[in-house]
Amino acid sequence: MHMLVVPGVNHVPGSVYNLLSGHDLHKERIATFCFKPDAEDGELRLPAGHGMNIGAHLVDVPWVEGSYQLTGQPVYPHMEYEEVSLVNRAAREQRAAQQLHEAMGHPSHEVLARGLKKEQSPVWKPGECLNIDLWGPARVAAWQGEEMFLGMKDSSSGFSIVSLIKSKEASEVLPKIIELQKFMERQSGNPTKVIRSDRGREFLNSSLGQYCKEAGIKQEVSVPHSQEQNGIAERFNRTVMEKVRTQLASSCMDNRWWGECLYCSVEQMNNLPSSIHEGCLTPHQVFYGHAPPDISRFKPFGAVAYVLKLPRHEEGAGKLDPVSMQGRLVGMSAMSKAYRVYVQGHGVVESCHVRFQVDTDRNSDDMIAVDVSTQTGHLDHGDAHNDGLIQLVPEDADAEQILEEQILVDEAANQLTELPPIDTMEMQLRRSNRAHKGPVRLSLLAATYPGSLRDPPRTFHESQLRPDALEWREAIRVEKQSMDDMQVMRPVSYVPRGVQVLRSMHVFTLKKDESGNVLQHKARLEIQGNMQKQGSEQLEVWAPTNKQPSLRFLLSIAVEQEMHLHQMDVKSAFINAELDEDVYIQLPPELETRGDRQVYQLQKAVYGLKKAPRAWYNKLKDLLAGLGYQQSEADPAVYFQFVNGQLEIILTHVDDLLIAASDLNRVHWVKEQLKGLVDIKDMGPASYYLGMEISRKDGKILLTQHKYTRELLEKFSPMGLRGRDSPLEDKTQISRTAGVKLNEEKASQYRETVGALMYLQTSTRPDLAYAVGLLARFFQSPTELHMDLLTSVMRYLQTTQHFGIEFGGEKHTGLVGFSDNSYSSDVDNRRSTTGYVFTYNGGAVSWSSRLQPTVAVSTMEAEYMAASAAAKEALWLRKLMCELQVSDKPVHIWGDNQSALCVLKDPISSARSKHIDTMHHFVWERIEMGHLSYQYISTTDMVADIMTKSTKIQAFEHV
Repeated sequence: MHMLVVPGVNHVPGSVYNLLSGHDLHKERIATFCFKPDAEDGELRLPAGHGMNIGAHLVDVPWVEGSYQLTGQPVYPHMEYEEVSLVNRAAREQRAAQQLHEAMGHPSHEVLARGLKKEQSPVWKPGECLNIDLWGPARVAAWQGEEMFLGMKDSSSGFSIVSLIKSKEASEVLPKIIELQKFMERQSGNPTKVIRSDRGREFLNSSLGQYCKEAGIKQEVSVPHSQEQNGIAERFNRTVMEKVRTQLASSCMDNRWWGECLYCSVEQMNNLPSSIHEGCLTPHQVFYGHAPPDISRFKPFGAVAYVLKLPRHEEGAGKLDPVSMQGRLVGMSAMSKAYRVYVQGHGVVESCHVRFQVDTDRNSDDMIAVDVSTQTGHLDHGDAHNDGLIQLVPEDADAEQILEEQILVDEAANQLTELPPIDTMEMQLRRSNRAHKGPVRLSLLAATYPGSLRDPPRTFHESQLRPDALEWREAIRVEKQSMDDMQVMRPVSYVPRGVQVLRSMHVFTLKKDESGNVLQHKARLEIQGNMQKQGSEQLEVWAPTNKQPSLRFLLSIAVEQEMHLHQMDVKSAFINAELDEDVYIQLPPELETRGDRQVYQLQKAVYGLKKAPRAWYNKLKDLLAGLGYQQSEADPAVYFQFVNGQLEIILTHVDDLLIAASDLNRVHWVKEQLKGLVDIKDMGPASYYLGMEISRKDGKILLTQHKYTRELLEKFSPMGLRGRDSPLEDKTQISRTAGVKLNEEKASQYRETVGALMYLQTSTRPDLAYAVGLLARFFQSPTELHMDLLTSVMRYLQTTQHFGIEFGGEKHTGLVGFSDNSYSSDVDNRRSTTGYVFTYNGGAVSWSSRLQPTVAVSTMEAEYMAASAAAKEALWLRKLMCELQVSDKPVHIWGDNQSALCVLKDPISSARSKHIDTMHHFVWERIEMGHLSYQYISTTDMVADIMTKSTKIQAFEHV
């Protein structure tokens, strides 16, 4: 080995750099530093030998921040050198010794010379060092209302225990910590020495500190914002919750059973071999010091279980009644050698007389699910797919025989013993002339699926657990075939460096008609757009959809001009639009062939891609422009044109098109043109658009949401509600903090229901505007009183679920507005409520009920601000009318405040009005320009009164 020796090296104490002189290296013929002609970097070479111009290459020397630095790996293509040390090792060791001398309080060199070892992790015995942490709160409360859990893990054995709690208050957490610590101490046989946690107030408080001090336990806490110091407990939380989520999803159990699943998951982890122990030992073995329990007792969480009724024959039970009850496994008893099974109507039952469906061959052809649910004799799954289940268990059968004697219902019917022939008389069998219906073959899948078939599955795995799994498979095939026909993607063998490859998944939906019947199973391939990195190419992702007032205004015009209304649906709309960037994806596992993780490059837009809506919007705009349609400036989702003096309108909402024209032949012409450009489905005359029913009768159009309302009522109260005649009691006012706070599960139900009501009131129910707006103010922290108000609104909805908007009644011809306010109606901040309604030929086309942005100091100011809000909407509607050449007359707005009308007509500054913001004075300017006109109307005739306050029943009847 050739070694480079550099003599005369000087040591400079405290220096953090090693400096090497290229001149001295060359002068001493040790090495030669050379400059590269085509780069800033240099290189170090051996001295040139005899007859050589340049020596052999040794190492590259890059130019970094103003100097040449010997960094990186040396280059040895033809030499046997293994190492080149260009660092003064002695200097580095001397600096390290000096730092150690100072860090240890300046001891003598003799003490340091004896040697100091680095810190090593202590060797704990089971139960001596405990790691604790809190998890939560969960968005869904556990079965008994708990929202959090306290976890404790032993550092030595890895043994863990948990306890569910309802809050993180120290008064509730401290007793649980003491309970778990004493359990670990007593069961391990070793006194607890250390308790480790983070710096949460539930741990770092005087009560726990005093307990540890009295027990002689050292309390260790992590540094702020350093969760890794409590890594054992943090990792335990992550691992156990991953098991909980997986088992809940696999079993299709409701999320409220996460607490029971948590106990099961911890028990499973304690009985699995751990990597921290040699010899495949489990935490249970190491902690207790004896052999682990028999793992054959473990069953899948949520498995269908049958619990033997004890006593066997209850009072009132018949000889043919079921001898067992069907339920779902939710865990194992902590005190008995028994299983915990949830049985509908009986709660959680602990029993050792349990048989599981998973014990039997799932593919067996001679087996059905036996109906042994409750005394009522039916499976409690909430759907009709369990009709035809029969009880084939004899009255005196043991619980062990329940599942062993199961057969298919139709085979049981076919194998019934025939009656012996009767020789004494001839019998003519009567044959039914009804159409023969084949036997319904039952399977474990159909009998045990706990979800509702009215809702689509969330994942592919869930779709394959349902009775309609074949339909979802077919939907996936159809979607893939459609994408192949459209050449949406192409396989690639190379992905440019630094380019992100996106994952994809199937999103399942059920397309239904206005009656709620399933028309089609749809599986849409979507990109997980949340993984896309933000870039300059993703700035333009906005795509317009039609405004709700535009739809209602179109229906009003359709009645007025006797237009035909037809609907079309673009199939897989986004894949019709081309992409202007390179996007690479991987298909979901259900579309992979032979496990191949092929990468594809998208040629066209796909759902979920951030730019997909914009790409489809541009595509559709170009298509309609090619047919002669002009885009509206008031609403970019409205396209119109005039043919032979007749107005034609196309309303777009992503892939749903609504076509309106007076000439039916023109409607058919537009349809044929669009069919030649994109794959589109002709829905015929419009009857169901965006969840709204459209019906025509006697020259009028009725817009309702009966189906949506019915489903909302069934979800809120499956048992039904008693109706009422108004949404709220007269003059209802309530604070945001009034009442007892709801738990997270009920609060989630409150928010979900109010959100659903929000869509209902903005679409077809202006009578709900004020009530829903009031309920929406309590989203952050709803209480029981707020829930009572919601129930009151739902009772009103029960009575009025058939209500809707009628166009063509002609109470007020043309566009007419009503503006009103409720002064200082919010009890928390004293802001007023603005309400307005605009009707066209008798049908409401636009309305609003909302709090004013600032506090008004007088009723005149509040009314003036309400008039300003109504004016903005009126100007937008007038702009749309002018574009469609419907009318260019001023919009009349009615108000019931004389002071505000005086200021609008003559805005002379006074002590009462000079403080009003300038933005509200634009109303007077528009009146002067002839775009608007304000007139007085009595309060009894004010239509917008129900938009600003809870009123008596008579006000709703008047409207």
